[in-house]
Amino acid sequence: MKHWRNMALSKRLLIYIIILVLMTVCAIGAVSYTISKRALDDKGKTILENGVVMASAYLDELWEDYERGYYTYDEVVESVRVFLNGQLTPAGHRDLNTGIDLGEHGYFIIYDSKGNAVAHPTLENQNLWDVVDPIREGYYLVQDQIAIAKKGGGYAHYAWAFPTEDRIGEKITYAQYMPNWDWIVVATTYEEDFNKSARSIILVLILSAGLFSAIGIIGASMFVTSITKPMKRILEGMKDASGGQFRQIETISRNDEVGQLVVGFNQMSCAIEKANDHLKRQADRITFLAYNDVISELPNRNRFSDYVNQRVEKGIRSGYVLQLDIKDFKIVNSTVGSEVGDFILKHVGQSFLAVKDEKAMIARTSGNEFSIWFEEIHQSDLIKIINAFKRVLNERLERNQIKQTIDFHYAYAVYPEHGRDFDTLYKHTSIAMKYAKENRDLKVYRFEDTMLEVIENDLKMSKLLEYAIYNQEITVAYQNKVSLTSEAVVGVEALARWYSSTLGFVSPGVFIPAINRSNLALVFGQYMLEQVFFEHHFVHRKFGEHIKIAINISPIFFVEKQFISIVKHAVDKFSIDPKQFVLEITEDVFISDLDNIKGTVATLKAMGFSISLDDFGTGYSSLNYLKNIDIDEVKIDKSFIDRITSDDKTVAMLAAIRRITEAYDYEVVAEGVETIEQIGILKTVGYDTVQGFYYSKPEPIQYEEVSLSEMMDNTDDHTIT
Repeated sequence: MKHWRNMALSKRLLIYIIILVLMTVCAIGAVSYTISKRALDDKGKTILENGVVMASAYLDELWEDYERGYYTYDEVVESVRVFLNGQLTPAGHRDLNTGIDLGEHGYFIIYDSKGNAVAHPTLENQNLWDVVDPIREGYYLVQDQIAIAKKGGGYAHYAWAFPTEDRIGEKITYAQYMPNWDWIVVATTYEEDFNKSARSIILVLILSAGLFSAIGIIGASMFVTSITKPMKRILEGMKDASGGQFRQIETISRNDEVGQLVVGFNQMSCAIEKANDHLKRQADRITFLAYNDVISELPNRNRFSDYVNQRVEKGIRSGYVLQLDIKDFKIVNSTVGSEVGDFILKHVGQSFLAVKDEKAMIARTSGNEFSIWFEEIHQSDLIKIINAFKRVLNERLERNQIKQTIDFHYAYAVYPEHGRDFDTLYKHTSIAMKYAKENRDLKVYRFEDTMLEVIENDLKMSKLLEYAIYNQEITVAYQNKVSLTSEAVVGVEALARWYSSTLGFVSPGVFIPAINRSNLALVFGQYMLEQVFFEHHFVHRKFGEHIKIAINISPIFFVEKQFISIVKHAVDKFSIDPKQFVLEITEDVFISDLDNIKGTVATLKAMGFSISLDDFGTGYSSLNYLKNIDIDEVKIDKSFIDRITSDDKTVAMLAAIRRITEAYDYEVVAEGVETIEQIGILKTVGYDTVQGFYYSKPEPIQYEEVSLSEMMDNTDDHTIT
């Protein structure tokens, strides 16, 4: 102590200055680094969580499309991989070029509950259940993430090698469970991706400390005086920064180290503030997308769910979830274009907002589906509101020179009768909407408990049908087409018949619609096609090689992407001549995409198949299809034939149709002929080929005891898929 007291004041001041500078710089560095690292780490966590929110929203949309059969599971998986981690590179890993920024080395992982990597930039399709942390021995990182996700989601920390590098870094992940898919969605990145910029603060301040110390040696008192004031400002700025307020301090008109420190501090504060604002804008955008629909400018399902649950929690007495689904919106898009379709979606929401009361809320909950919440109104008022809404919508569209008339399917569920939370109400409303769509009318359907029973019966029927197809319970019966002139059989139609080991005989009017509802149209269509191709030798042996065999193709099977390849595969597999077959399609098939359907028909014609337009006159624009589609035959629906003995107008219409088909050089067949009176009238108006119970009922063909399954067992690579 005595030696310190006897030391020259300049040295003491210099020591004080050096100590003060070093302490100040260390304090600034520690606080800056801590605050910056904490802020950047927190924002990084937010980015990971919001990235999972965006990925989850995307998977929810894919789930609805997947349930409707728009995509296969493999198509969904590849779409998710590309969306989350980018395209597959020649080196076998994902390029991480996506619209969701998780940092320089960030990426998404999707596991299933068994630890299989559904999506991963480098480890796709590998089972990672037993993967352990390379640093923390015995820590099963994948198992931990799956457990966290299934408990409601959260963060996990572990160490892992950098992609395509040998070095190991500390990682942070956010994991969330998607029960629909049974997937765990994980957003992960390396901690240094978010906080590495904070380390540069320490380096800058260390350099600054050296400079200040050198200056202090030259002029102690001047240095003390000149540094005290600006350092006080910096300390005040750092204090504000520790509270999250990044502001610039007052500058000084000096270019020395102290002035540079002030400038550097201001630059650092400005950079951190900009980064904070950028992350906040990103978070706000992610939050907006998580709760709002961009096209319609309405809330989405997430926000709608929150709103309904909040209203229920507040103790409302009654409420309704009403769904509006735009009728045949796919046709609207095909007709007027997707831009006009998006415009219509936007005006649906705006039109409802113009007539709703303050307690009602509308949201776009899926593609062309809108959900509306009403509370404490009478059920009869729903119709009034719907009518007012439709009037406003069509007026808006007309003012914008859109001539397309928009109609809706309607369905609703009642709170609390049909559920006491959003998920239950929405599920029951969706079941009622399913009924509305199947009936294809514009009535307002109220959910009933019996609808659940029908759904359950459909599930049971679906299982029985799947069993029936794969165990060949469904057989083929053939009904004759007869010439009225020669009384000879000129063709046959293959018809499906089902005698269930559980249910007994099941009418086609029951099981054919059930097949379509159960997403079995493709496998059933392929089964019937191959069964008829297999039996064609025996059919021709009975009736002669000159007759053609007609096969009814369902609209759902016909528009499948695999349809043409399935037909070609079956042709090659059974070595059939397509010229001996007629493929019957109904007018419903033209609803989806007329141009693509025309291309499919052209391909089938080029292969040699004849094309028949079945159930003519019961659909949409029959005469338009006669003109635009290259068909060979028209089949008049039984509903016409039933009326010809009692309705002269129907007879006149049949005569007109016959003249039209003659003009186009089409064959024409009358279906459902059951009486001699009908035959006499058909002869009078120029019909020759008929089909119906008057001449024959559908009968199975008799052939050698060789089953389709046995024939397929003898084929190396041909299976029903």
